[in-house]
Formats: sequence, C-alpha cells, structure tokens
Amino acid sequence: MKRRKMLLSVLLAFLFLFAFTACGQGEAGGDETGGGESSGEQTPGGDSGEEGGEDVGPGGDTEQKVYSALYDPTFENGFTVSAYASNLAQVYLGEIHYDQTEAQYDAAGGAQPSWVMAQWGCENNIAPSAIAAKGQDGYWQYKTDTLQFDVNTETGALRMGVDAGEEYESPRVDGQEWPHLLIEQGNLASHTPYLSEMDSLVLTIDYTLEKSENLMGDSYNSGLHAAQFQWYVTVQNMNPASPDYGDMIWFGLQMYDNRHEYTPSSLAVDGGKDDASGKAIYVVGATLYLPDATKVGVKNGFSYDILPQLQIALRKSQNFDGVEVFQNTSFSDLKITSMNLGWELPGTFDAAVSVEKVGIDYTVKQK
Repeated sequence: MKRRKMLLSVLLAFLFLFAFTACGQGEAGGDETGGGESSGEQTPGGDSGEEGGEDVGPGGDTEQKVYSALYDPTFENGFTVSAYASNLAQVYLGEIHYDQTEAQYDAAGGAQPSWVMAQWGCENNIAPSAIAAKGQDGYWQYKTDTLQFDVNTETGALRMGVDAGEEYESPRVDGQEWPHLLIEQGNLASHTPYLSEMDSLVLTIDYTLEKSENLMGDSYNSGLHAAQFQWYVTVQNMNPASPDYGDMIWFGLQMYDNRHEYTPSSLAVDGGKDDASGKAIYVVGATLYLPDATKVGVKNGFSYDILPQLQIALRKSQNFDGVEVFQNTSFSDLKITSMNLGWELPGTFDAAVSVEKVGIDYTVKQK
C-alpha cells in the first residue's frame, strides 16, 4: 500500500481550545486587527519563491495574481483515511476513492491523495475498503453508525456529521479521547512563500450548520464538553539557519462552539489527553471574521485575511508563559505548513455541517 508522507499530519488530531487545556491560559485580545477580502484572479499553485506578478485588466488597471495554497481543491484524488489515534503503529489505514478500491485506483494510474480524512477518537471508522454511493445530488456518500462524510468532486462541497451519542458510552471525563471528523492537508510549505513575502493570506469558507444537539442533559459540563466546528493552520519556523527551526504553533478560527455566540480570542496550550501536542494555540476572536453568529439552518461564511493576526500571534506566543515558543523567530522565518477543518466533539452531541466552499489563497508582495 502506498504512503504519502504529509508534513505534520500526525499532529493534526491534537487541537484543543482554552476551556479544555491542561495548562493555564492567557488572553490574546486587546490589539487585534481585522482582515480584508482578497481580490484578483484565481491562479493555482506556484513555487515558494514565485512572484505573484501583475495582470493587466480592463482600462489598463493592474491586479495581483491570487495563488491557491491547497492541492486538489475538489477532492478528486480521494482521501487517505486515519486510524483511531495518531500514536498507533499504523496511523493511516489506507485510501478511499469513491466508486473504486485503492487497488483499482492505483491500477488506473490515479494520483496520490493530497487530503487526509481524519477520524481520530472515533470507534466506528470509515474503512479504506468502503465504496461510496452516489446520490442524485451528486455527492459521494460514506456512512457508518456514527459518521457521515459526503463529497461532491465536481464542486468541492462537503457534508460532515458525527453522532457522538453513539460514540460515547457515558459523558466524557477529563483526559478521555473525543471524536474528530476533519479534512487535513500538509506539505503547504513546499509551494508557498514565507509569510513576510505575502501581501495577503485569505481563508475563505461558505457553510451551513445543519445540526447541533446536546444529548447530555444534567451531565453537561461546559469545562469538559462542547461541539466545535473549527479551522486551524500550523505556523512553523521553516528557516534552517534559525535556532527555532521546526518550532510551531496552532492558529485557529472557530466557526461554531456551542458555548459561545462568538468565540473569544485566546492563547492556550494544547492538552487534555495523553497524545496532545503540548504546543501553543492562538484562537482569533470570531467577531473579527464571522458576519453573523452561526445558527442551525442559516448559511454563513467569510473571506478573511489572517496575515495581521499572524503577526499578533507571533508576538503573543513569544510572551506566553504557558509554553516556550518562537523565542528566536521573526516573521520572515514563518510559513504555513498544514491545515485542518471540521468537527471536534469533546461532548455528547449530534452535529453536522455542510460546506459549499473552502480555500486558502495568497498574494505576494511586488518587488
């Protein structure tokens, strides 16, 4: 079975927001700046040192080229499927390719998946042997007793659902694993420039919260239990000459957390279970990018330039007393290296979301 070595993908299971951290937390608010929407022509890919250049538009105006940081935006090449936990001997179980087995896909000369479908902490996993049914709406549909994962390879749309009521036998306790259903992609640093070379770095998503049902009754504890739909990128020192080479933080946008109408900004340590990363997590206050609070059945979305917040995250993390990070790092040493998007359910919730569009696009400074 072929394997794709994806930078930092084994870490991607370990996101944990400030209310669930094993260590102390510090507030990251106070000097946040909002981002703006990106503009210009959609242009895929680009090497890490490639200039954005200029396009001549109508009337002689110039526009910056816009590059995608993501491979395979419509998931045409399928997904590598994760195991239950990242500390197992076999972290990835194989690949799913819709109406083909992995062997059939390989025999036909298909490209290796750029995406991971992560189901960390889930007992009822989608197996590599699973063949998807295609609905009349064009979605390839995977389903277990607890997971729903539907993909439209024409549009790049997704549906992700978790029935945690069938995953938990009793309410989660401190240190216990919890179900995840995420899409992940690594190796972004190989074809994106350093952050200091970018003029913008825009995260775009359109989504609808389809369901979030708290099944816990009087057992619910907001310090231990939640339903969270979120988006994280890893930000890493990629300068081999730096003493901090390889150091990293999590940087996150929280689209939905049942405990907050708008998730506040925070800086914390990733903890709460045995295989947590122990890295710093910077969460941007949701009022900066969400046009409206996320509600069941109501479409939401944004295009948000995260570069200003990444500069704040660097400074705040350097002064953070929860974990030492980036002590010898400047903005010019940093790249984005991976991303994940989806559900984490430390509480017993039935939750589902549909995602129409997701993208990470950047422009580069003109020389």
